Amino acid sequence: AADENNEGGNSYQAFRVDGSEVMRITNGNVGIGTTGPGELLHIDGASTNTYLAIDSDTSKAAAIRFQDDGSDLWQIGRTGVANTRFQIYDGTQNVMAMERNGDRWFTPNGNVGIGTTSPAYKLDVNGDIRIDGTSPALWLNETDVAGNDYNMKVVAGVWQFNESGQGTRMVIDSNGNVGIGTT
Repeated sequence: AADENNEGGNSYQAFRVDGSEVMRITNGNVGIGTTGPGELLHIDGASTNTYLAIDSDTSKAAAIRFQDDGSDLWQIGRTGVANTRFQIYDGTQNVMAMERNGDRWFTPNGNVGIGTTSPAYKLDVNGDIRIDGTSPALWLNETDVAGNDYNMKVVAGVWQFNESGQGTRMVIDSNGNVGIGTT
């Protein structure tokens, strides 16, 4: 049912499939799954999961662009070599990106900040860090000297400070006793 002449002051165009309304245009707004679209595009999947699919060939990007008078402000989507990267782009550079395998996040300067908006180091954390596991460890690798890998870990309540190939260098037990050169 359409009010093409806007006679009732509530003009809309409805699209139906098998007698059921599936889309409506009201006052320039398009509604899918709603009879009262409140935005230029309003998708309502109240009775089901709601997805928006953007599909492209593997050699082409699939993204949403946010523009101001035709100039890109933000972009979010899939890009990169073979489209393996999900990125957020601010119109001039990647703000954040993740490779498809999920293990590489980066910011424009290569630093990652947690709890800070201006990370000064590769990982800059403002707050507490928790490492969980059966033998949680923090590994340090001195890249300019081959074989110099160090770790600090807790094993059965005992802090161990280890050097690759050299074994445990120092321990601190649960009583506060410190052992150097002994386990």
